[in-house]
Amino acid sequence: MKKLILASICLLSCNVHSADFPSEQEIKKEMDKVKNQTFKKSDWEMAQEKARKQIEIFKSVEARPNNFPNINVQKPNGINLDDIAARYKRKAENKKNVDGILAFASLSMPKDALNKLVTDVTKAGGVVVFRGFKDGNYMEMAKAISQIGVKSANIQINPNAFKQYRVDSVPAIVLVKPRAEENLDEEGCVLPENHSKITGDISLEYALEQMEKKETAELSQIAKRYLTFLKGANQ
Repeated sequence: MKKLILASICLLSCNVHSADFPSEQEIKKEMDKVKNQTFKKSDWEMAQEKARKQIEIFKSVEARPNNFPNINVQKPNGINLDDIAARYKRKAENKKNVDGILAFASLSMPKDALNKLVTDVTKAGGVVVFRGFKDGNYMEMAKAISQIGVKSANIQINPNAFKQYRVDSVPAIVLVKPRAEENLDEEGCVLPENHSKITGDISLEYALEQMEKKETAELSQIAKRYLTFLKGANQ
């Protein structure tokens, strides 16, 4: 009976891995003792103690396929998807509440004229709008913009904006009221009272000066503010 129990202990030690388990040499030694029936009482007690420890450890270890470690996966703390969605929604709403300058342009414009337009609009905090990518390729467009020679640029590809503001030729400078694109006519265009547009080969500074002089009070104030931004950036 003792031989059978000791043999079972040795088999158990082969299937569970832990720093507290006997080594292969120790197992072999115990097996040899079983075969030769030469183990002593102290050896038997030692084997029983090792078996008890093995069983306790075995119970505390949950077996997993492929020997993957027991990783405790928890949800990240402090992250609320509803809060993130609400934050993005607020940003979108805030963006609608902001007026702006749109400068409609094309890569077919003279390089110097395009350089000045992009530079001035970026300084004023506006956006330069192109109808599409050069050759329909993003990389070709990026290369073309870099060849203009500007240090930084706020550029947007938006063919729909050309329609919304009825832009048929470039360059065109458009001053936009907040939430202008929420009120469209039957053709999907921004209402005339919600924006101001000047088309032709003129500077941004000149366009804003004309808008400040000739537009309604609200648009005039918007033009004045962007004109201040532009002149301040040029100093």
